[in-house]
Amino acid sequence: MPASEPQGDTGPLAPLAFSLEADPSLELPRIARGFVRACSGLLDGDATEAVLLLTSEMVTNSVKHARTERVQVTIERRGPSLRVAVLDDGK
Repeated sequence: MPASEPQGDTGPLAPLAFSLEADPSLELPRIARGFVRACSGLLDGDATEAVLLLTSEMVTNSVKHARTERVQVTIERRGPSLRVAVLDDGK
């Protein structure tokens, strides 16, 4: 499961992007939460818990319902905003 390196300028609110791509499995929601937690220095404590829950739910839906071959979790920070996306092939 390759994870990308951070990209962007330096500084406390510089743009960053991290991406994880993996085969769907029942373990993937746990792996995705660990990936988001590893990037959680981007968030405060309350926001981290909310993002972990939402990420887990989205990845679980992809694994159980999308019948996809790959699931990608992407985290992007632009200034004070953070975006987490879960993409699948959705057949």
